[in-house]
Amino acid sequence: MNTIPESRFAEYIVRENGLDRRGFKEWVFLRTMLFSAEGKWWGDRGKRTSPHEGLDICLFSDASRSLLRLKEETRIPAMYDGQVVAIIDDFLGVSIVLEHGLTDHGGTFLTIYGHVVVREGLCAGKAVREAEVIGTLVDPGMSRGDIYSHLHVSLARPSVSASYAGLTWRDLNDSQLYTMIDPLAVIGGPYRVIGLVEESPEPA
Repeated sequence: MNTIPESRFAEYIVRENGLDRRGFKEWVFLRTMLFSAEGKWWGDRGKRTSPHEGLDICLFSDASRSLLRLKEETRIPAMYDGQVVAIIDDFLGVSIVLEHGLTDHGGTFLTIYGHVVVREGLCAGKAVREAEVIGTLVDPGMSRGDIYSHLHVSLARPSVSASYAGLTWRDLNDSQLYTMIDPLAVIGGPYRVIGLVEESPEPA
């Protein structure tokens, strides 16, 4: 059972990046952006090598229901108070791993922010406050031309045998070490799920 409290993360992204000035109404997710999705929303739209271990945050709609997308250099806030325990490579940039110790909510858990450029001076061991900017979205054009800038968010509970030393995504995907949790339940904010994007969304 998920005992991680709902955050104000979605609100913080909107506020930090002035998305309200673009008439932000709600987040929009393709089904293939959701936790446990088996298909890809980019490239050949084929099957993922393993079920999606997080949530891809990229699209939103405005008051007129026009579809917009986050752009590179979107500022990414921390979901809760915590500490950086690792910064690891991913296939577009790096992922920042924060540990949180909310003892009233089942103990230690991790939030993981993928495909980012780390804020200058942020490193393992640094404490961060809720809503503090920890990085910005990477421009995938540097490595992939068929995918939008997006934030991959994962939540995980470490087992007693988990270690952050030399942590990799392979380790995070090991169910004996980490239990992944659907982030959609805790990011907060309104959203809707759609099947496909008919036109290329404008960057906000």
